[in-house]
Amino acid sequence: MKKTIYLFSGLFAVLFTSSCKKDYTCECTTSYTYNGVTSTDVNVDQTTIKEASKHAAQSNCLNRETTYSYTYGSTTYTYTYSQDCELK
Repeated sequence: MKKTIYLFSGLFAVLFTSSCKKDYTCECTTSYTYNGVTSTDVNVDQTTIKEASKHAAQSNCLNRETTYSYTYGSTTYTYTYSQDCELK
């Protein structure tokens, strides 16, 4: 009886602790801001993350924001690129 219990508990542990790898889609909405004005032309991009665990796919599907500033003459211009991403 003890051997049967150990066998089932070992099988249970293997089935529920192994990660399931599959394909995930990362969908990102990109927007641009130039000197405080956000563009109305918003892009939606999809990227397929193949054969990954959910945790690995989430760590590759990240929100990003990058800001650039430059000065021309006495005026400073600021450009911001941002991506809001969601795992599907």
